[in-house]
Amino acid sequence: MMSDADANPASETYVTSVGGWHPTELNVEVFPDAKLTSFDYYDDDGDSYDYEKGEYFLQTLSVQRSGTQVTFETASPDPVGSFKPQLQYYTVKIHGNVASSVSINGTAINPVANLTSLTGATEGWVAGADPDRGNIPVTYVRIKAGEKQSVVLTTR
Repeated sequence: MMSDADANPASETYVTSVGGWHPTELNVEVFPDAKLTSFDYYDDDGDSYDYEKGEYFLQTLSVQRSGTQVTFETASPDPVGSFKPQLQYYTVKIHGNVASSVSINGTAINPVANLTSLTGATEGWVAGADPDRGNIPVTYVRIKAGEKQSVVLTTR
């Protein structure tokens, strides 16, 4: 999802065509299920047909709930694609019971104080509520994009 910061303040419109928007951060809304689900994030230069020659970025994001654990993974980027996007971070908003602990690539990480603190972090997590969806519980996790990552949440 595009953040409010990516809107054009002068016209209050969003970039909707190719070639005009190359995010450095991407917000990912996740609704885990017992069945493994996935989504491919794709990006290219937006200006040319170089994607036909392999000049693109492709990374699969997946999630699965199993009991009190939720596993969110980013696969290694497609080795065929050679385009390097400006994307640096995913902020993953995992809906459902909030986490009591989070690990990234097998290492437990401490929560940050609040959502504002998470925005400036290189990685981290915070439990909260989603005001856009009736304040349902969510866990926000910030991870680096463009590399293989495994995030495991243990929920309450």
